[in-house]
Amino acid sequence: MIIGLSDNSLLCVLSKMMQSEHSFYLTGSRFFSTYDHDSDYDFFVKDSNDVRTFISQLQFRHVSSGYDPDSLFADVAQWKSHIHVQLVKPEFFETKIKAQDLIHRECLLDRAQTKREQLVIWRSVMAALISQ
Repeated sequence: MIIGLSDNSLLCVLSKMMQSEHSFYLTGSRFFSTYDHDSDYDFFVKDSNDVRTFISQLQFRHVSSGYDPDSLFADVAQWKSHIHVQLVKPEFFETKIKAQDLIHRECLLDRAQTKREQLVIWRSVMAALISQ
């Protein structure tokens, strides 16, 4: 038991994700160390029918609110309000990994004042990597 966690089922879902055959990459505020105690967990994963079946079994549901339409995402799924999973189109998956690594390594999001500026940085890095 963990004291202070409002929903122990969150740990169960995160544990099942960790133990699955699918690679879920942490992203968002928890990856970039900008989170607070109320922050959710954001992940991305390569889209496939198997991944969709797996997250469906964990009772994730399709969402679109809070995410701008982005051509690299096939879908975004949510578990309660605690976990979001971006299902990345396979042709963009490796580029998304490279972009996140570059943004993290160069501390590019430290320069952003707003979520909109963060989105501009993400899209700029992705566009640069795709055009290579």
